[in-house]
Amino acid sequence: MVEGLPKGFARPQYSSEYSTAPSISSDKKHDVGYMFSGNYTYKNIYLMDATVRVDGSSSFGKDSRYATFGSVGLGLNIHKYEFMKQYPWISQFKIRGSYGITGKANFPASTSKSVYSFNTDRLTTTGVAVDMESMGNDELKWEKTKVLDFGTTVGLFHNSLYFKISYYKKLTVDLISSMYLSSSSGFTSYKENVGEIENSGFELNARFVVVQNKDFQFYLSGSVSSNKNEITKLSNAMKDYNEMIEASIDTKPVLKFVEGASITSIYAMQSLGIDPQTGKELFLYKDGTAREEWLASENVAVGNTEPDFNGNFAFNLNYKNITLDAYFTYSYGGQMYNQTLQNKIENANIRENADKRVFDERWKEQGDITKFKALTDWTQTTKPTSRFVEDNNILELKSLSLGYSLPRELLKNNFLNNVKFTMTMNDVFRMSSIKQERGTSYPFARKFNLSCFISF
Repeated sequence: MVEGLPKGFARPQYSSEYSTAPSISSDKKHDVGYMFSGNYTYKNIYLMDATVRVDGSSSFGKDSRYATFGSVGLGLNIHKYEFMKQYPWISQFKIRGSYGITGKANFPASTSKSVYSFNTDRLTTTGVAVDMESMGNDELKWEKTKVLDFGTTVGLFHNSLYFKISYYKKLTVDLISSMYLSSSSGFTSYKENVGEIENSGFELNARFVVVQNKDFQFYLSGSVSSNKNEITKLSNAMKDYNEMIEASIDTKPVLKFVEGASITSIYAMQSLGIDPQTGKELFLYKDGTAREEWLASENVAVGNTEPDFNGNFAFNLNYKNITLDAYFTYSYGGQMYNQTLQNKIENANIRENADKRVFDERWKEQGDITKFKALTDWTQTTKPTSRFVEDNNILELKSLSLGYSLPRELLKNNFLNNVKFTMTMNDVFRMSSIKQERGTSYPFARKFNLSCFISF
């Protein structure tokens, strides 16, 4: 920044002085791609498309800048065959399948290249000092995802009943993730290809016209999906990361990467509950023994945040001039680590404001069957334990809309085409298997809207 510029002059050489030392920075990234795409259709029965592309990015090291990707898809419209005319109630029947490879390079160029900066406050006999600002990895490779997908689409009775089923399997290789380092190295993390992850699952979408006539229409729709992931391969660096992260465990479960396990697993010690005789927690060790000592090395997968099933369903109802729409979402089969119970009951500071369950529901004397350990251990911090892993099943009415349109007989003499009043609400209700307060970690508010639409 310069000072003392005469009026009408903008160039820094006309200034009287520099208030701060000038600086300059540069960060350039170059991407290039070549693509070939083609498709073929025969009698609108046999369908095929294919794509091949070569992508290059300066974000990678010189030996890994280019990668080739491609995809091929096949489809068959069975309902277009001549013999299907004898089944007029089948409106649509299609099967399809595809296989492709995609790549990802959405990170700055400094990820693979170390970045240096001049330090003008430090001079050496050879010139200005240079500081290393980020540690790159020039051996970084493209993250690739291989996707196999196939499914079917069926429509019956002029598509009054319609459903679409898809099954997929995704294998991500050379997965790019942050590797954490000891701060004594001068850096806290760098990017590396850490392993392979496989995702597989299905998705079903359905729509059903229940009633459709002049005065009354009723439609139902919904979806259900399921996804499972598994770590199939880990780099040695990621295995070292697991050992390092175990040493830093405090009160929260940490993200671990274990071959054969899910990336969404919850890791904690397997609890046998509170011993009624002592009020202390008993843990199940990997060798089958029960002990009171908590050890990070004995942490195992005790739950998974990924639900078994999730999706949505909705209905749309129209009766003459009245409309009613509702949209629900649901999730079933996942788990959550209830940190609130741990922090507010067992790790609560009883000298301050505390949850009443600290005194009402903790172990007090021999023979007590409780979920929470003895109050006499309140100075002993409770660490990750399966006692606080709970099933997280949710049903939500996300939105509800009620509308009314004035009869056209009332409008035709008033130069109006349509007048509609609508009331909408969001987050109408929420049912969950875990009792928890909402809005503590993110803004939450229910909204009610009234609107009027007028057209001439």
